[in-house]
Amino acid sequence: MKQINSLYVVFILMAVASCSSNDKEQVVEELINDSIINVQLRTMVDSMLSQYIQLKLDSFCASSSYRNDDTIKSISGKGFSSLYREIFDVTGSCKVSHYVPSCISLKVIHRHIGNVFEMHGTNITNYMDSLTFFKRFNEYEEHHNELMKDRANLVENAYANQTKVHFGISRGEYNRLGEDFQRNFYEGLVGYGAYELAKPIFDWEGNFTGFEISETREETFSYFNVQNNAKMVEKRRHLYGADETFFWDYVCELYNMEIMSRYDKFDRRTKSSLKCYWTRRTKFQKIR
Repeated sequence: MKQINSLYVVFILMAVASCSSNDKEQVVEELINDSIINVQLRTMVDSMLSQYIQLKLDSFCASSSYRNDDTIKSISGKGFSSLYREIFDVTGSCKVSHYVPSCISLKVIHRHIGNVFEMHGTNITNYMDSLTFFKRFNEYEEHHNELMKDRANLVENAYANQTKVHFGISRGEYNRLGEDFQRNFYEGLVGYGAYELAKPIFDWEGNFTGFEISETREETFSYFNVQNNAKMVEKRRHLYGADETFFWDYVCELYNMEIMSRYDKFDRRTKSSLKCYWTRRTKFQKIR
């Protein structure tokens, strides 16, 4: 009986080893097939992009997901286009059915200009010709150079009222200038962190007449540039029970500003806020 049991155990161990070996072989085979498909995908994408926009891939990556009986490959990469003389990001997806890949979507994106080429299946849905691309790239560079000059002298420009953003512009102009110019303006006029917290104030005609800034639990700001470039004309202290609130009034040729500081017992720290209005439009009486 002991001999039979021993033989049975050996048989079981051999069967398990055999199954394990088969599983390993299957995994290896799947990895090989996947690698072959990825090579086919890269060749296919390289061929299409070379044909349409003279782009040659420098890097390529593919990851798999599954839909019904098909494998879906998400692809990404980078490549240089001799047509546009620039490096582009490439993204897209492909379907693999019976080991044969086909394109679902493909997109070519420039980091500054945006989409220059897009196709779905075999249909090209977006194509930016080289003349349009170079025109937009030149416009971007002009805008970028102007922004960098503004950034290099943001405090001087803000206090000389020479920024793109200034009081009196319309709501539409304010929005069109966008984040970068707005950031330069607020940080130049007030200090670091001001842009993230600033809320513009528009009058009934839609003109930009001032802004408010209030610290939150997570975000703070500096008003170092106010202290250095404006004159403090009044300091006040208000007492509400056990709570103290401090006010500082600043003026300069450009604005009237009130800065308030008080302890927040819920967040357990002192928080600051400010109100700022264009000098020619209002006086401190209207801020209070």
